[in-house]
Amino acid sequence: MKRELITSADGSNTLKLTEFDESYHSINGALAESNYIYIRCGLKYYTENVLCKGINIYEVGFGTGLNCILSAIFALKNRSIAIKYTGIEKYPVTNEEFHSLNHIEAILKKTDIFSAEEVTGIQKINEMIQLADWDKCVEILPNFTLTKINSDILLYKGDGQINDIVYFDAFSPGSQPELWTREVFGEIYKSIKPGGILVTYSSKGVVKQALRESGFEVCRLNGPAGKRHIVRATRNY
Repeated sequence: MKRELITSADGSNTLKLTEFDESYHSINGALAESNYIYIRCGLKYYTENVLCKGINIYEVGFGTGLNCILSAIFALKNRSIAIKYTGIEKYPVTNEEFHSLNHIEAILKKTDIFSAEEVTGIQKINEMIQLADWDKCVEILPNFTLTKINSDILLYKGDGQINDIVYFDAFSPGSQPELWTREVFGEIYKSIKPGGILVTYSSKGVVKQALRESGFEVCRLNGPAGKRHIVRATRNY
């Protein structure tokens, strides 16, 4: 998988997959997109609306690890919440590619919201996520564990984990239509507890239809800069 480093509009880096001419994040702002869709409309929304002290997150398309880093930072600032994070990725980013990204530098530009202790913690989080062995549960923080799965979602049968939140961040339906189907979403639906949610950047009609046919209640939300809408889907009680 040939990839090249690009810089998005908010100054944060991402990777571009040359085979599909598609970037891992929005060119209108990689950090802003991840923070808005997966943290604000996903993790933060869930913790504000569901009483819970433990959360299982499953990410389809671990990619550069940005969603994981932001979720770990959320855990760092919300220590009463324990997060078990599982991310699946068929084509892992190399250590060299990971080091070329400026995710942490972009995040730490907001130094006014982080204490000196938190800055040190964030830098350590980034390194631990990068170095975490694949297919092994690793403690990143006392309240945040990570399991990176090197597999194809179409082949991976899971470990029986019941999830609270799913980050669906695969390449677009135009590039990988086989991942955005009723069958794939149906398996995910069965793995989500009642009241659990799936969040994704794609609001295409075929995606919303596949989600509804899988049993989800679909809500279209305003998107981040450069994108009209995103989707949050809920498994009802």
